[in-house]
Amino acid sequence: MNLIYLDLLSSIIMVVGCYLAIPLKSINAKPLYILIIVTICTYGLSSLFAIQNGWDHGVAAALRLSIFFTIFWFAVLCITSKTAMKLAVFALPYLTILSFAVFTLNVVDPQNTVDKQMSSAWISFHILMSLSTYATISLATMAAFSVFLSQLLIKNKRSNIIVNFLPAINEADRLQTILLVISLFVLFIGILTGMTVEYLKSGKVIAIDHKTILSFCTLALISLLLITNKLFGLRGRFLSRLILVAYFLISLGYLGVKVISQYLL
Repeated sequence: MNLIYLDLLSSIIMVVGCYLAIPLKSINAKPLYILIIVTICTYGLSSLFAIQNGWDHGVAAALRLSIFFTIFWFAVLCITSKTAMKLAVFALPYLTILSFAVFTLNVVDPQNTVDKQMSSAWISFHILMSLSTYATISLATMAAFSVFLSQLLIKNKRSNIIVNFLPAINEADRLQTILLVISLFVLFIGILTGMTVEYLKSGKVIAIDHKTILSFCTLALISLLLITNKLFGLRGRFLSRLILVAYFLISLGYLGVKVISQYLL
């Protein structure tokens, strides 16, 4: 029950964040920084509370950790780049939706699917790398969407107040590239730790399953996006944004399948 209250509190905090981020002005920057820190602490606490008796394989737990890692990497990005704060226009509403989804799933089915045998440090590190990959790809997609929206409105010569609160096109494009490079590096480490876990568990370096195939496909996709950006300039960047958004939608679809299989079937 305490976890449900924490999830509700986290959702309310995210709503406040949306209020501060839309529209984002310089006067709101400091409160938004504070709110992001509070959000990280709240989701960190609820995530630790959820896995205190073992690793939870449920959809709600996966979403909760995804929110935590996404907001954590967003905070890191904001520290290194002031322009990144403007991505809050996309990041916070998206995370707010996920936050209410976590709360709803816990209300509907508060039962946890805990694996008490999951205590290996290698397994935990591998999962952390996987979640970091998803978080950085999500943020890269938001940067790509920011560029796409700005270019679309400028091309159609439409004056829209939203554009004033988005990062400049060059800055958003640079953020997208940086996030893709980080995603590639983190995913590579995740694959290596996954191989280590599989070797310790079964004596084999690689197990051919849907997770392994998805990981290598994602690695190839990110590499392809970075190469097309470098070789084909503007056309390559446009193509990479389309592919990045498509991948993000597919990942959300995969999450939807997990929800259906756990709660409806």
